[in-house]
Amino acid sequence: PPGLPAEFTDLKLISQEFAQDPAAAGRDGNLHEFCRQAHHLSGAAGLARCSHIALLSGALEALLFELGEKPQFINPSTTRTVSAAVDFLGTLIENACAQRRVDVIVGEVLAVDDDPLANRIVLAALSRAKLNARTTESPLTALELLAQNRFDLVLLDVEMPELSGFDLCRKLRELPGYEATPVIYVTSYADFENRVKIVNVGGNDLIAKPIFPIELAVKALMHLIRAKLAQPASELA
Repeated sequence: PPGLPAEFTDLKLISQEFAQDPAAAGRDGNLHEFCRQAHHLSGAAGLARCSHIALLSGALEALLFELGEKPQFINPSTTRTVSAAVDFLGTLIENACAQRRVDVIVGEVLAVDDDPLANRIVLAALSRAKLNARTTESPLTALELLAQNRFDLVLLDVEMPELSGFDLCRKLRELPGYEATPVIYVTSYADFENRVKIVNVGGNDLIAKPIFPIELAVKALMHLIRAKLAQPASELA
């Protein structure tokens, strides 16, 4: 669509500056300009009726704004999420003409964490992104819920009693219909860098604890949009 590639070029350039030194970006005004460029892209995508691009760039704008207000949340997890969102926006723009139009992203999400506070944060974050979510503190209960319902995205705490997130993911992959369902691992900030190397244990991505709600919203939207666009046309609502 006209205008979108040019808007994205500006966004990509400033995202590269951010990636080189995220902490400095929070101090020298780079984040403010980054946020402004995301806003421009969101507006242009809305005018072009590219709903996926408008939705994700709007969520990215919100994440960048909050990072500017709360620079203490600029860390390897949020930096990785920002870079992934920009890269995925580039992919969406390249393929915009071939995209099947899906005006509303509706996602059923299951979050599994033995910490009830973490589950409440997840519910609030996903509600903000207008996504439906259920939570449970028990991995065994989660397996029952997965077998009885259809979830479009699953969040798994890594360290849990009964079953680790990795073990639960392996069992999840054996359930009919969950072979390709996006799975996001949740791990402690202190262990984030190490966990990045083993995210391929059946999962698709990871996010650090304590969860930064708007980061989770961006990450969830990315995976739901990617999964929706990968569906055969006959399966689209």
